[in-house]
Formats: sequence, C-alpha cells, structure tokens
Amino acid sequence: TREAGCAALRRKETFGTSGPRIRIRLFVTRDLPADATCDDPDALVAVAAARGVPMGGVSPAGTGPATVVALAWRDQVPLAGLQAIEIGLGPDGGATSQVIDLSQGPADRLCAVRPLQGSTRLVYLRAFEAETPRWSVAQCAELSEAERPAECDDGGAPTTVRQRAWSSPVWL
Repeated sequence: TREAGCAALRRKETFGTSGPRIRIRLFVTRDLPADATCDDPDALVAVAAARGVPMGGVSPAGTGPATVVALAWRDQVPLAGLQAIEIGLGPDGGATSQVIDLSQGPADRLCAVRPLQGSTRLVYLRAFEAETPRWSVAQCAELSEAERPAECDDGGAPTTVRQRAWSSPVWL
C-alpha cells in the first residue's frame, strides 16, 4: 500500500532494482535461534524481523557474532545469484570490502544465513537474475537484413543484460 511504502522509506528499509520486481530482504541479528533456517522463508523472516535489524537500520553493539539473514525472490526471470557485500576497516584504517556469494536455493528464491566477519561496518545485499537478451536483440531480429542498422551485426553492443536488485545497508 502507499502507506506501507511511505513507512518503509521513513525507516530506510528499502531496496532498488534495475527494472524487474525482484524482492529482497536483509537482516542482521546477534540473537538468531539455531533452528532458524531457509527451509521455511516466512518463519525465517518473522524471526529475523523480531530479533534483528532490517536493511536501512543500525545494529547496536553487542556480544557474540553478528549473523546476516538474506533472502531474494524472483520476478519473471530465474535468479542467478545472491551476494552480501561487507565493508569494513582494514588494519591500516582504510576501507576494505568483501563480496560473499550466498547463492543457495532454487532459482525462484535464494536464501542464506551466515556470520559476518569481525571488521564489518556495514553490509548490503544484491541479487541478480540470469542473463537475458537485450531489447535491441529482439528489435534487430524483427528487421529485414536491408533495414537492419550496422549496430545489429557489428558486435559492438552487448546482446545480453543481467538485471539486479540491491538493498539499503545495515550499519554495524
């Protein structure tokens, strides 16, 4: 609803996509029960929401390791990957980043529960679909050879696209 969308924006619990309606959820928690798994995504989201911080939030300092709970649901094209990007501070005080592949599950839904590294200061999530033909490929195929511009055949333009979704970060 419009009201729910406005409330999510105020909480900064938002995500963006490059076009398709890929849905993603990201939580960071220090209190996830051992039996919380990806087997039941609805139950996992409920537990993570009750015991963790959603995307866009700030995780309070605490004892024990922080755990990321990441989920993505496909739109029309199957999902090809789910990644957590952890950004932290290196020994020299400079920024470090690490991309962690979380791709587990069927291509209609990807889910992962994983501990964060110790120096993480923020984490965000990105999901991406399998590659699909670009719109220009279909347009070129519809044209006769005489009508087709050089860009259709010279190999200079990409012929595929990989759509994505990305979350707001959780700050630690």
